[in-house]
Amino acid sequence: MNSVKINMSSQIGKLELRNPFILASGTLGISGTMLKYIAQKGAGAVVTKSFGLKAREGYPGPV
Repeated sequence: MNSVKINMSSQIGKLELRNPFILASGTLGISGTMLKYIAQKGAGAVVTKSFGLKAREGYPGPV
């Protein structure tokens, strides 16, 4: 069976992504290490809720 490679690269302004799949804030990215891992595994981009120099207690989830 032949495989076909498809170019899914996207551009948002001057930002170029290898694909249009962007991980939403808070879905899986709860640490810098996890965000980096997800990006390395293929996400076009990741979105953070917020970040700072010092860790702080977050708000509880809605469920």
